[in-house]
Amino acid sequence: MKIAPPVWILVSLIWLIGWTAEALASPSTFSIAGDDYRGLRERLTSQDKRPLTQLEQFQSAVAAWRLGDFATAKSELSLLIEAKYALGDSYYLEGLIHLSEIDTVNIFKKTGTAKKALNAWQQAVEADPAHALSHFAIVGFFTQAPGIAGGDIDKAKQWLPKLQAASPYFYQIGLGLISAKAGEAEAAEAQLTAGALTETDQPVAMMQLAQFYFQQEAFDQALAVLSRLRDLPRAWHHPTLGQILLMQGLATDALGDRSAAEQFFQQAAAVTQSPGLSKRIERAIEAL
Repeated sequence: MKIAPPVWILVSLIWLIGWTAEALASPSTFSIAGDDYRGLRERLTSQDKRPLTQLEQFQSAVAAWRLGDFATAKSELSLLIEAKYALGDSYYLEGLIHLSEIDTVNIFKKTGTAKKALNAWQQAVEADPAHALSHFAIVGFFTQAPGIAGGDIDKAKQWLPKLQAASPYFYQIGLGLISAKAGEAEAAEAQLTAGALTETDQPVAMMQLAQFYFQQEAFDQALAVLSRLRDLPRAWHHPTLGQILLMQGLATDALGDRSAAEQFFQQAAAVTQSPGLSKRIERAIEAL
């Protein structure tokens, strides 16, 4: 069983502090308790015909993406981009949607779809040069994508100064991805671990560190990181609980405990609202 999907795809799978007024202040930080994006969509569509605010429209697009309705997500998001709403965040979300679509298109369209994700992130940083998540997504793409889809370690390195200017924190993680790609495991572990110990955006670093341990077949260490990740507050673009549980199951299975792995998979299935992720979980259960 293949247990370590590339990091650049995990970003889209890869990502709960409740729906508070403070959390709603920025489209880049809002969170949904229990990853209940279906409930979010229902709340937003039952507003007694009150026009949605732009932030609510953004949340609706996020919910559609998380629920696997990519056409609706792109349609709703296009209106926000046309209105020039939070262009860094809007284009970043567009890139994540395209990345998620890779699993749904035929083999002849996968490369083009991946490049659409990259293009969206490049538009994000053109519109908002300080948008750290998009800078990091670009570095991650060039580092982790297959060459046929545009992966290029030299281009990743060329983007590092821009990433550093936007966010020293994400720059640290970007260095870790590049070190891992170059086979410099000790340096990669140190750089990613440093990010995971920083409070700036721990879930991103922890997911990358867990993926690194998967690649190194250090599954005990991956499980330890994933356990910590489960306890952290996570925003809409962070791994969902279902994604984390799936990875915990894969790591546990790799360690030879199929019974415990199945428990993780069943827990993941119970909390997952994404059709695409549900299929991945089903395949993992069938492969036990």
